[in-house]
Amino acid sequence: MLLPFYIMRYEKKGHDFNNNPELFQTLLNEYEEIRVNLEKELTETGRSELYTDLTELIVKIADYIFREEDEVRKGLGDIMGGKVLELESERLKAEEQAVECASERAKAIWEDFLILTTVRFRQRLIQKFMWIKQNFWTIRIE
Repeated sequence: MLLPFYIMRYEKKGHDFNNNPELFQTLLNEYEEIRVNLEKELTETGRSELYTDLTELIVKIADYIFREEDEVRKGLGDIMGGKVLELESERLKAEEQAVECASERAKAIWEDFLILTTVRFRQRLIQKFMWIKQNFWTIRIE
């Protein structure tokens, strides 16, 4: 897939984009169309990771080619990299992981609570036992 290198055909026109807003808008429109088609094609087929990788590669190559042209880099970056896709399945998976993490944390807190209460209960029992042991003869006599 040579799509990321498509931008190279504009390499010699880099400075012209700053001087000619119509030419620059043509470039942006062309890359907006590329992004939309990539998004449609790759997300419908369940390959959103490839979409993300391709758009990132296009932006990196454009950043290199237009390293002297800040406006061009910014414009292409906004068009290609400005939108982060999150599929419903990815969102649900992240939500499920968050719930699972919270559940594990709650379980750990509950176990810590049980351990602490058990330790405190044992300490109180030992204290009462020691008191009874020390005062056994005194209690019987009275």
